[in-house]
This record gives sequence, C-alpha cells and structure tokens, in this order.
Amino acid sequence: MRRRDMHGRFIWRKKAVEYLFVIICFLTFQILFGLLVMRNSTPCMGNLAVRDNTTAANTVSGPSSHEYRIFVFAYARPDGLRKTLYSLLESDYSKAPVGSLTLEVFVDFRKHESLQMQQKQSGILQFLRTFKWPYGQYKIHQRLTNVGLRISIMEAWQPTSDREVAAFFEDDVVVSPYWFSWVYDALAHYAPVGAQGAIETESRFIGFGLFRPIFDELSRRRVHVKNDYAPFLLQQPCSWGAVYLPGPWRRFRELFEKDKNRDPTVKRPEGALTPVSNSWKYNSSWKKYLIYYMCLNGWYMMYPNLPEKLVLSTSLLLPGEHPTPPKKLFLLDVLRKEHLEKDCVKESLSKFTNMKGMQVYDLMFDKARTVDDLMPKADEA
Repeated sequence: MRRRDMHGRFIWRKKAVEYLFVIICFLTFQILFGLLVMRNSTPCMGNLAVRDNTTAANTVSGPSSHEYRIFVFAYARPDGLRKTLYSLLESDYSKAPVGSLTLEVFVDFRKHESLQMQQKQSGILQFLRTFKWPYGQYKIHQRLTNVGLRISIMEAWQPTSDREVAAFFEDDVVVSPYWFSWVYDALAHYAPVGAQGAIETESRFIGFGLFRPIFDELSRRRVHVKNDYAPFLLQQPCSWGAVYLPGPWRRFRELFEKDKNRDPTVKRPEGALTPVSNSWKYNSSWKKYLIYYMCLNGWYMMYPNLPEKLVLSTSLLLPGEHPTPPKKLFLLDVLRKEHLEKDCVKESLSKFTNMKGMQVYDLMFDKARTVDDLMPKADEA
C-alpha cells in the first residue's frame, strides 16, 4: 500500500513538472512576441505626419562606412514622382551594405482646395503608401500646412552624424542606374570616413552634383568642359540631383536661419556680369541662398563629366510651381547599360583624378586656376 502511494506521488510530480514546462514556454513566447510588436510600432511626431514603411534593414553600415539618406520632394506631380521613385528603385546599390539606404519622401500640403489639386495629392499619398523600398528604411513625411519647396528642403536634413550624406531629388528628376555606384566611389576617393568616424575632405568642398550642364543658367551661355572626361569642380549648387556632405550643410543651415528674411544678392566687380540668380525671388528659392554662400565662402562642388553629354541625373522639366526652362538646353540623357558598351564611357565612370589637379570653374562658369581663386575679392559678395 505504501509503495502504491509513493508511486502515485511520483507520477503526480512528473506531470506537474511537465505542466510547468509548458506554461514557461508559453509565457516566453508571449513576451518575445510582445517585444517584437513594440519594436515595429510606427512613430508620429512634430508638424509632419511620418509613416515608416521599412521593408528591409537587415544590416547597418560599419563604423568606417558612410550613412546614406535619399530625399525626394513632392507636391502635385504624381506622374513625375512615380518616374523619380522607380528610377531610384531600379538603380544599382550593390556596393552599399544591405539595408543602409534610407529613402524619405516629403509631401508638401496643397495651397488651395481645388478638386484637381485634391486628386493629385490623394493619388500621390496612395501611391507612396503602397510603394516598397527594399534597400533600407522608407519614410513618408506629409506636411499639414503648405510651406513651399524652400522650407521643405531646408528643414529636411539635420545631419545626425559626421559620416552621413544626403541625396536630394525633386519629383521630376530621374537618375541613371549607376548614380549611386559613382557616388559611392567618389566618396571613397574625395570624402572618406576617417579613423574618428567623420568624413575627411577639403573644408570648402560641399558635395557632388549629378547633372552636368551644357548651358549655364547663371551666365546664360553654353558651356563645355574639355578635360578628357574627368570630374571637375564648379562653384555652383545642383538642384537636379546632388549629394551633400554633413559639415557644409550644417553651416549652410545656420547661415540660412540667420538670413532667411533678407534677399541674398551676389555682388560682382563693376562692369562684370551678374548671376541670373540675383533676380530670383528669395522667399521661394533655397538655391539662391546656397549660390550666395558658395560665392561668399569660396565653396564648390564636384561634377562628373561623361562623354556624349550623358549625366547621372536629369530633370524631365515637367510643369510645376516655377518657370520651366527650354528642354533643348537642359534635357540630357542619363547613363544607361547600353552606353557602357563604349570604352570611353566606361572609363569615364571610374576616372577619379586627384582633386588638386582638377579643372576649376567659378560662379559664372569661367575657368579659375585653383579653388583658392574662388574666394571673393573685396568688391564681391
């Protein structure tokens, strides 16, 4: 009888242990699932409605790598925006760490409540919510009031580190499939991340333009760079596709905040041609400010110079909020796979000469001896 009683107790204890093990496993699963849900929750902050549609961010870049952010600015051109985003989607990002490219689309609020405008903005937001970006984080920033392109661009980027770079595209710009590949290599050559985790480069070098003009908008004349299809330096910003560096952009933002309520006019020597930008409306043009500060501080950008007038980004010149320039002067072909069949094009894409030996052009696209000649004289700026 005693043996039977002891045997019963043994069986009860064994079952109790089994039940306890099942309960522990169930609770562990619930805790892990809850943490996963909390980690993937979507934030909403500030006067921007932010939607994070991240589809892949499996690996972050290493301590010696650049951090990449891609900004697209939209308003009321749904067809142009689709072309912009699909061209970005179809580009080659094989050189970047997996999940390291953040795409952010900024949608300004409409100025008026016309049915056409409402339909355009509704179509844009519907498209953006279904768009998939497999190369990193994807965020939609929707304005709740209309601020215009000037403020949209100036408030978009506040660099979070000294190795972060940002590419800027408006909603009628398309890119070459090789734009990022060129930028990646150019950064490695001219603005690498150093041992301290910050970009190291010339102090007045502010970034890379992806559209190389054949007609200069500031001096209103045709231009041609003869340098065996190597990159060159120009004292002008690019609004049709550009990549900017964090340090100079911070300085630009500080200067803009100080001067945003005044008209920045470039001064030139008596009798010299003045840039067309002096006639632009300052309260709607961020680019007018950057032109002014580039002249004032001797800043400059680097531009690729590909054969056959090929570029890494171009504008479709769709009607928008500002006057549309003539297509015959500005509409150029982006570099595509078939162009690489020519050796001169392929070689140009990987030609990274010493920056100190590059050809230099000033604000009015006149040739300068060195970047030191870009500093303003006493009667300029």
